[in-house]
Amino acid sequence: MTNVTLIRQAEIDLIEFYISSRLSKNDLDLLHLIFSPNPTQEQVDKFLPTYDIEVAGSYKTLLLSYFAKMHPHLQFTVYETPRLKGLLNFYKFQNLKLISDFMKIGKAFKENNIKMMVLKGFAMKCLRSDLPRAMGDIDILTFGRDFIKAYEIIQKMGYRMSLEPHSIDIHEPDSEAGVLDIHRWVNIDNGKGERLNKYLLKRAKQAKINGLDVLIPSNEDLFFLSLVNLSKNLRDNTSKASTLYALFDCKYLLEQPHFDFNIVSQNAKITQTEGFVGFGARFINTIIPDLIPQEFYQEDITKFCIGILFTRYFRALQKVVRKIKFSFIAQGKISSYSYAKIKLYYKFCKYIANKDFIKTKAFLLNQRERTKRR
Repeated sequence: MTNVTLIRQAEIDLIEFYISSRLSKNDLDLLHLIFSPNPTQEQVDKFLPTYDIEVAGSYKTLLLSYFAKMHPHLQFTVYETPRLKGLLNFYKFQNLKLISDFMKIGKAFKENNIKMMVLKGFAMKCLRSDLPRAMGDIDILTFGRDFIKAYEIIQKMGYRMSLEPHSIDIHEPDSEAGVLDIHRWVNIDNGKGERLNKYLLKRAKQAKINGLDVLIPSNEDLFFLSLVNLSKNLRDNTSKASTLYALFDCKYLLEQPHFDFNIVSQNAKITQTEGFVGFGARFINTIIPDLIPQEFYQEDITKFCIGILFTRYFRALQKVVRKIKFSFIAQGKISSYSYAKIKLYYKFCKYIANKDFIKTKAFLLNQRERTKRR
């Protein structure tokens, strides 16, 4: 078996490992039901006895509520029907305070001629207003010097803020409740997100939310951002439930007329995220076969997979090195020479991660068995 074949097999195993570690059998059964091209009553009747709403939780079960609303001809039992309808109402009203704060801030931005583009879950909610979203906050993108103007306006409005290089996180004055994440550029994790701004703005669609003018990214741009976020969440092992929504959103966006894969590919090249897009597309197609044309993601994702392995194996070591750098040296507890030796070992470990990529099949199989035993 050639090295290329081993690498391809390792990529497949890595994707299958993430599916088995992030999605339960119930999750996969739910996805297969809601993504069925022509769901039947027989499929619903077979699925329901295996799905426990209380165990799955409201966030995941909301997808089943979507499915029931989209297929009113299908019958659910007297147990599920009121709960599924109740979930739609619950999330509709739960978001009212969040949207109220958004409107308040949005009107202040409008008075100061600040353009706002809504992102992520709130953008999908704008596109599918009949399907409420579970949202912890609302993400918006500003352009150019509007980011600084937005910061100054928020300061005067009394909200608490935490400032990052690419965003302002806004919280309620007296709680940890999130309100808005205002982005200077989309956080792609490689410092190239700013390159995308002018293209997002050029292709954006105008929309109104309760009379407030906002921009919504094109379907292709939303699809691209969903793939990148999906791959980031898989790599960093965060936001497991959002994996289900990423698949749900991507399927909807791909079904829209005149969808242009060339735009998604151009975005990936502009931001150097071909690996993120390719890995996300392969992950989705493993669960929903042939949803994304294979010719779309022919780019080599080896480098991205190596990055995942490096994250898994050496994140802890990286934290130790940083702690030494910022704490021990500052306190004179370790010499710069000793730190340099540790840093060299860290680089050696990264080298090993690259060399060992083709050997990951055994590691992944072992991890899979450990997951099953749990």
